[in-house]
Amino acid sequence: MAKRVNIPDELQGPFQKLMQLVPERLQNDIDTQNIILVYLKAGGEKMARHGIEIIKMRFLEEIQQENEELSDLDNFDNDIKSLRDPNVDDDDLDDDDLDDDDLDDDDLDDDDPDDDDPDDDDLDDY
Repeated sequence: MAKRVNIPDELQGPFQKLMQLVPERLQNDIDTQNIILVYLKAGGEKMARHGIEIIKMRFLEEIQQENEELSDLDNFDNDIKSLRDPNVDDDDLDDDDLDDDDLDDDDLDDDDPDDDDPDDDDLDDY
């Protein structure tokens, strides 16, 4: 069951009027309603309007942040797509095509086959 804010009868009208100023996504948010009610009780309509402006600014900042994150993901996807081989179709890429058995221990060996000294570490060259 959804919680409801208990609004005194004398504040019903102003509260409903103020809630129309709140972004639609936040109008049913209990925390937002409680904040507006506290402002309304503490300082009247003027203070509640000021509180709503703060709520709107924070809400817009959150929306902008979400949009930036989505944009970053889109850019990442585009970067990945640009790195793909244009001759390979997505349908050609199948997880079933790769098995653990496809890799041998020899495939993971970093030693140079022409290297005569097995004790010679490649990092010593640096």
